[in-house]
Amino acid sequence: MNEEIMKDMKDSMKKRRFIQKIKYKFKLWSISDKDIHEKRRILIDEAKPVFEEFSLKTGKKDLINVLSIKWFDKRIMSLPKYYILELHEQLQKIKDAKSKEAKSYFLHNFLINLTLSYSLHGWFIKNLFYYIRTGKS
Repeated sequence: MNEEIMKDMKDSMKKRRFIQKIKYKFKLWSISDKDIHEKRRILIDEAKPVFEEFSLKTGKKDLINVLSIKWFDKRIMSLPKYYILELHEQLQKIKDAKSKEAKSYFLHNFLINLTLSYSLHGWFIKNLFYYIRTGKS
């Protein structure tokens, strides 16, 4: 009996995940390049000062932090569509949060995801090696 219940629960979860994936793919497909570009601009305008403050607060003013801040616009412009949507949704959660604790929690998650975006597909390392080799950013 328990095995049947567990099997039904697993099947139900698989169906739910499948439906969520389809909804997400449809959302990605339905959003225009113009909307994505607007979301990128919003992220650059609103998140860059917060990211800069976070980077300088958490680390020294070393080459990695300086380049992370300097390349912020370039990084946002090169992120895939799905990542832009995620970051933009997180930014909206920060704006919509009512309590200070919730806002702080959402901001922390947003900044962590933004920081992790630099390592996505080896982006930062590739740009760092290019910078070291050529002196151009």
